[in-house]
Formats: sequence, structure tokens, C-alpha cells
Amino acid sequence: MDFKDFKLPPSLKGKVFRAEEFFKEKATSPHSNFLLKHLSNASRIIMDDGTFIHRRIAIPLDTGRSPEGYVFPGGCSLSDLDFSHLAHLAGEMEWQPGDCSGLLFVDLETTGLAGGTGTFPFLCGVGYFEERSFVVEQLFMEDYPYEVFMLRHLAEKLKGAISLVTFNGKTFDIPLLATRFIYNRLRVNLKLPHIDLLHPARRIWKGTLTDCRLESIEREYFGLQRERDVESSLIPMIYFNFVRGRNKESMLPVFDHNVQDIATLGALLLIFSRMLANPEGELLHKPLELWGLGGLCLKMGWMEKSLLCMQRALTLADDPDLTPLLLIHTARLYRKLGRMKDALRTWEHLMATSPRHRLTGAIELAKYYEHKARNPNRAREVILKALKGVEISSELESYISGVPSGSGAELTPELEKRLRRLERKIGLLH
Repeated sequence: MDFKDFKLPPSLKGKVFRAEEFFKEKATSPHSNFLLKHLSNASRIIMDDGTFIHRRIAIPLDTGRSPEGYVFPGGCSLSDLDFSHLAHLAGEMEWQPGDCSGLLFVDLETTGLAGGTGTFPFLCGVGYFEERSFVVEQLFMEDYPYEVFMLRHLAEKLKGAISLVTFNGKTFDIPLLATRFIYNRLRVNLKLPHIDLLHPARRIWKGTLTDCRLESIEREYFGLQRERDVESSLIPMIYFNFVRGRNKESMLPVFDHNVQDIATLGALLLIFSRMLANPEGELLHKPLELWGLGGLCLKMGWMEKSLLCMQRALTLADDPDLTPLLLIHTARLYRKLGRMKDALRTWEHLMATSPRHRLTGAIELAKYYEHKARNPNRAREVILKALKGVEISSELESYISGVPSGSGAELTPELEKRLRRLERKIGLLH
């Protein structure tokens, strides 16, 4: 529809809220200059058949802060980037990225969070490393008819990418882009190695941070408090109001939000690469974080690095509920690595320090003495000693609490079967 030719029918005059003002503004000023006046480094790209707003922000890596106040947190540098780790994070073991210039960090601000054909990406942010800076470019469509022109420019950016880096992009951002490219009849290759940093973030910080949103990681891990931000759930309504010509100033924090998200995404990639290169370094200080990093290393097949994480987590752990779990996982890693003496010592430590997990340690020791050491007598002794210890511990706990004890030392069918088998083997030996 050509807004200049629009005339409100007489029957609707005064009945449609702000309709006359809305279409009058569209006819006289199809492109508002409000954003250009209030956003630094922003310009309008005008083509023959459409337009969009383009903005470019460069954050020097040596200072970690742009003139506009955007922050690249973490204090890491490009020297911390290990390309073999990128391949593991992407799940593409045969991928061999040559340098970091082709890494494209992508984050979208959209008209909804459900996805599907009715959801539009109205602000597309992309970031990349350029010389000694981290650059963020933003592409903004001022109204729905201009989506295709913004996407054409984004498609050109994607042509030079060797990998995509996102935060929950595998589930949301990239599938939505694929849908919008198809809808606008644009052929774009999005089947690139994809590093979604939400998954390693959850492995490391689930249970230690309030949640694993980028803002929470910034605030609680990096110690960065955004000066001007907006709640993600409010962003679609802010854009709806902007298109209607209302509360245009509310759109400014959305641009800030998008730039800072992408900058933090770039910093996270460097942080994760450095963590994987030196898992016992000083980037993590909480046992649960180190346990999560150990799980990430184990998923990538790096058992030695996973063990280093568990060992350091044990040295820092002071939680009586967490320490036994760390001991169990550490012992399993020792066993997988063929370090049986260390595994046995860890199971024994578990039995000595955790009455609740005494039987767990005893069963693992019994498996070794029965099947590896060929010593059924020792295996039976270990289990009986553990059963007696559990029973005494249960009675003591009952006495202190005044609550009747349960049958903490009760034989389970599996445990009874193991004991009977051991007794048969001992009988054959005699």
C-alpha cells in the first residue's frame, strides 16, 4: 500500500485510535530520523527499492571498552583462542578453521519468542574480530516492508563466514533466519559449523549462577552491570510501538542490549577456549563450576583434562554433600584411565568420609577385588564392613535425632546376590 494515497473512510474517522495521525506521519515522513540523531555511528542505507539502518561499533580489545561505553569483558585476548577447541565446541572434529576472521557472532532481536513464519527479526546484530578490535554491526528494519533489504545485506555478511557463534542460536536465531530467508526468496548457506555457547555455559554455571542468560553471566561472573538495558520479554512490544510511532526513545536501549549481548558472546568464546586449554587455571573458583568444566572436557573426550578439573574441585570443596559426589566421579575417571591404585584410594576415601555413600565405595572395591585381584575373601570383607558401618551410622543418627532408624543396612537383592556369589567362590577355594 502507498501510504501517500491512503485516506481514512469517513465512517471510521474518530473511531480508529490514532489512525489519521499514523498515516499522516507515514505520508509526510516515511523514514524517521530519530534513531539517526540518537545513535552513534548509525546511517541509513538507501537502495532503489528499499532502505534500512546500519550501525557499526568497534570495541578495542586492549582497553575492552568502546567510546560509546560498550564493554568486551573477561580480559582475554585473541592469543587465548585455540582453533582445535573451536572444532570441539562446534562438534565438528574435522573442521580446521584457519583464523578468527571468519567467525561470525549472531544475535537477533525479534517480534516474538515463539519463532515461526509470523516472527520477524527486526534488528540483526553480527560481530567479528577485526585486527585488534571486536566489531559489531547492526541492521535495523524501520518497518515490516523493509525486511528483505535488511536481509540482503545480512546475506552478504554471511557469505564470508566460516562459522556461526550464537547463544541459543541452534534452537532459535538460525532456524528463524532460515525461515525468513526462504520467505524472502534469498538463498543463503546457513549450514556452517555452529558454536552455540549456551550449552557449555549451562554445563559450567548451572547451579552456581541465578540462571544462564547472558546478562546473568555478565553480572555474576564478569562483574559487569549494564548501565542501560531492557528486559528481553519487553523488546517485541517496544518494536510494535516504534512502528506505530510511539515511544521511539524506548528503542534506544534495545540497540544497546543487542551490542552488549554480542560483545559478551565474543568474550565468552575466548574464555571457554582458555578454560579448555588450561582447565586447572584461575578462571573458575567454585567446585561446581570445575565439575561442569570437567563434564565438558569429558564430553569432548579429554579425560585427563576432566580429571584435572575434578582434582581441583576436590581441593576447593567444603560441602559435605558435594564432596562425596566429586569423589565418585574422580574415582570413575581414574578407573577409565587405568589408574586403579588411585581409584581404589579414592573409593576408600569415600567409605571413610561419607557414611551415606559407604556402600557405593564398598561395591566398587568389591568389584575390583573379585574380578581383578581374584580375592573374593577381601571383596566379602569390604561389603560386610560397609554394611556394619551403615548400620552403626544409622543407629547413631537415630539416637541423636530421636527418630526411629530405618533399615539403612538392609540387603538389596543385588547386594545379596553379590554376597552369595562371593561365598560360593570362597567355598570353592577351600
